[in-house]
Amino acid sequence: MTNNTDTVALLPCPFCGGAGEIIWYDGFPSVRCKTYNCGCGTGMHSSGIEVHAIAAWNRRTPPTTG
Repeated sequence: MTNNTDTVALLPCPFCGGAGEIIWYDGFPSVRCKTYNCGCGTGMHSSGIEVHAIAAWNRRTPPTTG
């Protein structure tokens, strides 16, 4: 399967501003923050397509303060 990530950029983490990175768990892509102990991530995407994991990461929004 070909993954075209050339046209889809990872946005910074909305929680800490850190860079994201694509990682693979058991053959499935996920995105996590490179900041140590930030703890945010998108989880695995069963489609096995990197752009789906990137899209989920890029849709996240920072928590609202109230």
